[in-house]
Amino acid sequence: MKKIKNLIIVIITFLIIIGLLMLANKDFKKNNVKTIEISPTPTIINENDSDNNGGGLDEFSDQEKKTMELIAVLRRNCPIKNDNFSLSFDIMKIIFTVEIKEPSGKEYFLSWLKNEGYDEIPIEYFVFK
Repeated sequence: MKKIKNLIIVIITFLIIIGLLMLANKDFKKNNVKTIEISPTPTIINENDSDNNGGGLDEFSDQEKKTMELIAVLRRNCPIKNDNFSLSFDIMKIIFTVEIKEPSGKEYFLSWLKNEGYDEIPIEYFVFK
């Protein structure tokens, strides 16, 4: 009986020591966190860069800018639902999907584009279903 009592005392003492060591190690790790200071480095852009890193890219033409603006405006207005068609924008493919509801829906859609001022968007940006 005395041996069992002594064994239980040794086991409990052993577990207490292990617990205290684990707590001490945990506190030690928290207090030893190193911080690294990073300072930003300014980037110098060479306007006449010819290393194909984008520094010397040509500007977009006025027509390309206008087309991109029209696409952005039409995209913000989507989805558009009508009796003849419905229009939605697929962000993954960067394309407009036009679902035709009536037999003359495609012609109606093209005239709608022209009347709304979107006729300068190339037809390649539209998929008809």
